[in-house]
Amino acid sequence: MVVPKKNGKIWVCVDYRKLNAATVTDAFPQPFTDGILNAVAGHEIYRFLDGFSGYNKVRMHSDDQEKTNFVTKWGVFVALVMMFGLKTAPPTFQRVI
Repeated sequence: MVVPKKNGKIWVCVDYRKLNAATVTDAFPQPFTDGILNAVAGHEIYRFLDGFSGYNKVRMHSDDQEKTNFVTKWGVFVALVMMFGLKTAPPTFQRVI
């Protein structure tokens, strides 16, 4: 589904449920927030990263791009960067940062 944004750009919404069902679950899932807080407790310096648009900064491996194809009225496209909604996006993003 393609949705127009207020600024004139478009937002692409893709249903990746079938792809996610066929995707192998990551062996190292994201830790729970309390685990992260326990790990950083007592340190003097903390760094905060804004992950709001982080997924679209992680490039998709060329072998996996065709698996993310989606159809619009302008043609068929593939994701060149990590798409929100992919099962492996959160743990992949966590390893990149």
